[in-house]
Amino acid sequence: MVRDLDLLRALQPNVICFGDPHFHYGPSRYAAAFRRDLLRAVDETDALLVTPELWAGLLLAHHPELAERLVVLPMLKGTSTWHWPSPERMAVRMTSNVLTAAMLPLAFALTDRVAIAGCDGRRPDESYFWQHNGRTQYSDSLMTTVFEAHPAYFRDQNYSTYYEEHCQQLEELLAAAEHAGKRAVGVTPSYISALRRRGASSPAA
Repeated sequence: MVRDLDLLRALQPNVICFGDPHFHYGPSRYAAAFRRDLLRAVDETDALLVTPELWAGLLLAHHPELAERLVVLPMLKGTSTWHWPSPERMAVRMTSNVLTAAMLPLAFALTDRVAIAGCDGRRPDESYFWQHNGRTQYSDSLMTTVFEAHPAYFRDQNYSTYYEEHCQQLEELLAAAEHAGKRAVGVTPSYISALRRRGASSPAA
């Protein structure tokens, strides 16, 4: 998202969540482009930044100017409990996707009704994680630098299993939120069944 200035200007986000060790914090030219655009996004929107505790020190070592706007989330590994950050307990459940690890827990901490847009999921014939919007995604040449910087990660990744786990965790998180009196609504088309059950339409063929 930070690459698309028009989208940033239209949405004017108050918070930007990120924390992928390969695409955001790695040594590739892709990750460097993300960090460059992140700084530009901060200038455009004055947003707070939210990232996992594990990577905060690395970010601040390179960009100490972000210290005053950085919200650091401790991540709990090995827990099955879903909860939202609070002044008494900032830690959230660790997952492998920023939507379930940070974006939704933070949103549910701030409000009881959350609209979820842009999470269209994975086509049945997809061979990668999923497709990305061309305006927000970086070029194929930059993507290649991520593959070259982290060959074992992509070699050993089972994209179908990753997606199934993500969908299951999303359903569990939304159910936990509903049990707590909160509500999430899918407002754009999605292949993800948890979002279709909550208002999202099916993507056009």
